[in-house]
Amino acid sequence: MARQISGENIPVITTLHGTDTSLVGAHQEFFEITKYGLLVSDEVTVVSSFLAKQTRATFGLTRDLPVVYNFVDPDVFKPGLKV
Repeated sequence: MARQISGENIPVITTLHGTDTSLVGAHQEFFEITKYGLLVSDEVTVVSSFLAKQTRATFGLTRDLPVVYNFVDPDVFKPGLKV
């Protein structure tokens, strides 16, 4: 809708954080508009592999959903790393 409102062919990137698709978006009243937004976005990123899997299952998506971990560099900050 942002692209339609602007009247320009701007790239649209959507980042999913959880309840936007697992709770609110999956609700019957919001399902179709949420799915539409996911389908027309140029890129959709998620904050976890679990959310990617859940989003694909809920909305029947086959597109790639890159995981971007909330601005944490996983090569620097690793589980069990003692600083």
